[in-house]
Amino acid sequence: MLGCGFFCYINEVSIDYVLLWMVATSTIVGLVSTVWHAGARARGWVLVHGALLLGVLLGGVGHWANAGSVAFGFWIVLVVVPTVAARRALTATVRQDWVSAAAWARVLALFHPFDGNRQQATYFGYRSAVDAGELDRARALLAELGKSPNWSERARFERLRLDHDWASVVGLVQTEKGGQFDLFLAPLYLRALGEVGELDTMWRVYDSLPRNLRQHPLLRLQVSALGGLQSAALQVIERSLPGFPQDAARVWQASALQVAGKADEATSLLEKIAEGSNAHRDARCRLSSPLPATAPSSTDAREIVARFERCLAEEAAISAPVSKRPLVTYALAVVLIVVFALSVPGGSEDPRNLIKLGALVVPTGLVRGSILFRVFAAGFLHFGWVHLVMNLVGLLLLGRSVERLWNGRVLLWLFLVCNVATYALAIPLTAATEHEPKILLGASAGVMGLVGALATFAATGYLVRRNRVLGQRLLLVGLVLLLQTAFDLLTPISGFLLHALGFACGALLAIPLALGYWRRREHLRRESAVNG
Repeated sequence: MLGCGFFCYINEVSIDYVLLWMVATSTIVGLVSTVWHAGARARGWVLVHGALLLGVLLGGVGHWANAGSVAFGFWIVLVVVPTVAARRALTATVRQDWVSAAAWARVLALFHPFDGNRQQATYFGYRSAVDAGELDRARALLAELGKSPNWSERARFERLRLDHDWASVVGLVQTEKGGQFDLFLAPLYLRALGEVGELDTMWRVYDSLPRNLRQHPLLRLQVSALGGLQSAALQVIERSLPGFPQDAARVWQASALQVAGKADEATSLLEKIAEGSNAHRDARCRLSSPLPATAPSSTDAREIVARFERCLAEEAAISAPVSKRPLVTYALAVVLIVVFALSVPGGSEDPRNLIKLGALVVPTGLVRGSILFRVFAAGFLHFGWVHLVMNLVGLLLLGRSVERLWNGRVLLWLFLVCNVATYALAIPLTAATEHEPKILLGASAGVMGLVGALATFAATGYLVRRNRVLGQRLLLVGLVLLLQTAFDLLTPISGFLLHALGFACGALLAIPLALGYWRRREHLRRESAVNG
């Protein structure tokens, strides 16, 4: 995201300096986000981000040789690798691929042995043993987990899950803990409430959870099925759980049928899957001990269910399924890489070569060729691999969000228009003369346009819904902009003008998109309320 716009001062700023700023920006945002969302439950990440930030500050103030390169290396090892491993492990758990989840958990524990990560692979091994019907091995792994302070309570509750003693799970939380529980145990407690038919309490507890946890697709599937909402359960599986095992999905659908009082349909479905595949110890349990046919009895629980179904309906009507790959984002990234590769033979850091390929020069009269071509081409050229990588990271992170929020056509339109408009506006606004010309290039204008579009979306949503999560996202965007501006103003080669124009262009272009999104959502909400 930190693109370079002006190259007449290129010798004054080293790649090491740029890397130092990039690590500092990532670390500050990561530290703020971790404290905000996880707090004491992620002390390890607070420690890692804090140590990295301290190292960056000492290296910058002390002008240590290669401080940026060293900090970048530590950032890759301590932040990027464990973050990728954690996300891969989470994706594998959604697919219930416990072997892959355990492998990624071991990578995570190697690079981030904090916050209970050293035992996570053991937990996934336990889940794999349960699915395989190896209950003795599962109990042995739980005994091992019980020795860890971070996992002892979870292991205690998992022993009850293994025996399908859901009443004891509910009793422990409600008597021993007074109804209070660590969020880590929320899915298990909600499952237990649904299994024993306490739907009113299940929906109240679900509604009390933080929004980001309530939106987790596995938790949504669980409460949908145990609440007897067959269509909602099917919708969550189809839209939010790509790769979810088919037999496991059928067990949850059958669970919803049992709770809804459709016992014959549920039995027919369960009998087809009870024999054969590993997972379906649960199917056999559902056949031998069916869920009670029940429904929420209290007014507040029924209102929570109505809101839950309305939210799913709104998302289905407005948003693309999460299984949809952000193909346009990837295609744009490939184009940037190909264009960079074409610049390498002539010198990716040679101004003459970059001008020949289409970099924008101000004043424009100093070079031949179509100005319109340069205004378009400049947004695809980069000065060296560091410049390219920074913009690629920004594009991949932000483009995926924009494409999934709207669609690929909107992403492409925003990126291209922000790039072209920014470079066109930069011509009269850039302070340059024939004796001190400026060269402008880089995709950072388009990337900052995506930042502006997401900021407009979050701001509009916050004003319409007063949603706390959107407010937090807006503040994080503000923090990123503050850090970007500090870098631009302190770095001679950085294009503050390009970044500011790109952000403003994206923010303005996204106004009708954001208003349309939230108006449709509000219309659906009112329509559902009337129909309900």
